Amino acid sequence: MKKCELCGREGDDGFFEYHHLWPGKHRRIKVDRKEDTIVVCRNCGDAIHQQLSNQELRMNYDTLEKLKIRLAPFISWVKLQPINTHITMKKKKRKL
Repeated sequence: MKKCELCGREGDDGFFEYHHLWPGKHRRIKVDRKEDTIVVCRNCGDAIHQQLSNQELRMNYDTLEKLKIRLAPFISWVKLQPINTHITMKKKKRKL
């Protein structure tokens, strides 16, 4: 049984993934790589990447606390959904 570090929902391992707090090929080099990742459910992981680019994540949202603040409206809503429900989200249009 795992627990999402963003929304707090619990479930079987298959509903969770590791999210890099410093995503992309330009990850910081650290001795302890565990500090670079958090456990999130699939829906929170999808929401992170739907709403934020890797550059935004690296520049502004590289901690669990910052992500919780940025995604607070989504987290409040998703907490009410069953963990086994996959939520589809519309793609955010990004400026090129």
